[in-house]
Amino acid sequence: MQNTEGAGRIGDHSLLPLFPIVSVVSATIMTPQLDTAQHILIKTLLKEEFETKLIASKASCSVRAVQRIRLKRQQFEMPTPKNKPRRPS
Repeated sequence: MQNTEGAGRIGDHSLLPLFPIVSVVSATIMTPQLDTAQHILIKTLLKEEFETKLIASKASCSVRAVQRIRLKRQQFEMPTPKNKPRRPS
């Protein structure tokens, strides 16, 4: 019979065979990717300037997903900055 006196103290390895170590998965849960129909709906509603919360509820997605798509659209529409030639000093 195994001695259980002092079991559970820090550094006591007598419980290791009884309770195997289980790897812990990160608490971050990835949501499934949006399908094509959701993307089209979100882009259409963004074009019509609906509110983010309304778009997210109609497209059954998160507000953050709509914000991310809005930001990508704005970056795509903005012209890339061109380097201007500097005057010689």
